[in-house]
Amino acid sequence: MEVHKLSMNMHVMGVEGADRNEQSRKAGYLLSIGDGHEPTFVLRGLDLISLPECMCLRTRDVSELISFTFLDIARRYMDVDFLRSRGILTPLNENVDEINSKVVEQLPGDACTFYSADSMVECDDSDVYPVEFLNSLQPSGCPPHRLVLKVGMIVMLWWSIVSHKGLCNGTRLIIRRLGRQVLDAEIVIGRNIGSRILIPRIPLVSSASDLPFELQRVQFSIRAAFAMTINKAHGQTMETIGLYLPRPVFSHGQLYVALSRVRNAGSVGVLIIDTDG
Repeated sequence: MEVHKLSMNMHVMGVEGADRNEQSRKAGYLLSIGDGHEPTFVLRGLDLISLPECMCLRTRDVSELISFTFLDIARRYMDVDFLRSRGILTPLNENVDEINSKVVEQLPGDACTFYSADSMVECDDSDVYPVEFLNSLQPSGCPPHRLVLKVGMIVMLWWSIVSHKGLCNGTRLIIRRLGRQVLDAEIVIGRNIGSRILIPRIPLVSSASDLPFELQRVQFSIRAAFAMTINKAHGQTMETIGLYLPRPVFSHGQLYVALSRVRNAGSVGVLIIDTDG
């Protein structure tokens, strides 16, 4: 078996109308990050990488990052090509939820709130943990107890429902109609792009190691997807991305994944917020 080493990033090559030398420089820069060869400097005990100034937004306002990534979203929120070609990436789920909430607020139309039904699986201490406590939990991979949706917003599946129809973990969809028990949505990526599907509420069981019981949550297995974690964006190609870094990424490889989602270096906006301002 022959083994071939990656020597260029295909996301950044072959962009129509782009400067070839600039694209080659960006490809080399990304590969040096991915390989761990990009020079670093030490600040407050951390090994840091310098990002090109053209990528960095000179602001501390998350709203400006949203405007950079989703320019005029209140008018273009029903444009499928517009929504699926851009997104905001960040390392942690808590920041994903923060940004998604801000974007959803900008969308026109009435919001509908859906609450999950939570319980414990075969637990003898069911009287010890009130329902309100179960509702407050947010285990990894589990949809939120309180889900705020609007028609036209882009969402992501967090659980595989019917794999052969494209309903897999990570599939992005646009909400077309809202029902109390079923959502009507359109797939916007993959082989089944354009297909309309119905998403029911389903019981999901989380066995998070930090809980003394298994949590069962009956909810739509989706979350807003204007923002997503860097890990969730792996394998996707976009036209514009915003990168939100209220804290450093976990590794060179994670930074490489984030920056290589687009083909043009001018289509990346990075918002870095540190405690020293």
